[in-house]
Amino acid sequence: MVETIKENRDINYNPIYNPSIPIKEQKIKRETLSMIAVLDLNYWCESEEEKIKLKNQFNKNELKYQKQLKEKYNVENLFKSRQKEEKIDNVQNLPIEIKKDKGIFARVLKRIKDIFHIT
Repeated sequence: MVETIKENRDINYNPIYNPSIPIKEQKIKRETLSMIAVLDLNYWCESEEEKIKLKNQFNKNELKYQKQLKEKYNVENLFKSRQKEEKIDNVQNLPIEIKKDKGIFARVLKRIKDIFHIT
């Protein structure tokens, strides 16, 4: 694992972390948190009991994440949102009355009729 980190690291990157602030409250990428969690599991847990608790937390987080994915990409929900879009499109596609221009002769004739009050 150490070799992988050495090979993939950015030599110019200088991380700044405040040890007095919990990790969750600092601006850290999700991948970084995952690496810290793996390091905690493999190297920093002092007892087997701590490892079990941490693995249980990993499993809970994974189940929660899978549930979110399932809700987000549920086929029924996808069709519901599409049906809403279709309803909106149907409202916008109502027929519109189009008045056709009758030409200059018809407009002049209409003006003359208006002047002489002819219907």
